[in-house]
Amino acid sequence: MDLGRRLDRLRTRRRASLLLFLAVLVHNAEEGVSYPFSRLEAMQLAQLTWPALQFPTVIEFQMALVLLTAAVGAVLAWAANTRREPQGWLALKLLASVFLANVIVPHVPAAILLGGYAPGVITAVAINLPLSLWILKHRREPSS
Repeated sequence: MDLGRRLDRLRTRRRASLLLFLAVLVHNAEEGVSYPFSRLEAMQLAQLTWPALQFPTVIEFQMALVLLTAAVGAVLAWAANTRREPQGWLALKLLASVFLANVIVPHVPAAILLGGYAPGVITAVAINLPLSLWILKHRREPSS
């Protein structure tokens, strides 16, 4: 395979990694900012089914988001820069799959149950959904 094609594929993987990280960053920021406003309503609704269920406090939830964002960022940095192209794409596609599933459960059903909005639903549907589908659709060219 010629060097030009390899560089193009590396640029695409790096671009996809950066875009997915930015999407996660914006999505987690939306969740972190809006969680305090819907926490009690969501907890009351959930406790109808699971009476003992307790939601994290606002600070616990926001700290978890910071840690999750950092962990995802580390994986995506590796995926963007590894010389192991198939493994880099695999890591990207696995994370894209997680974020695609995250649109379907819990964001969309939670928004419906909460009367139209749940923390993170806007970025989940508007950004994470199309970006995850684009990453999952991307086919790595066979090695020559």
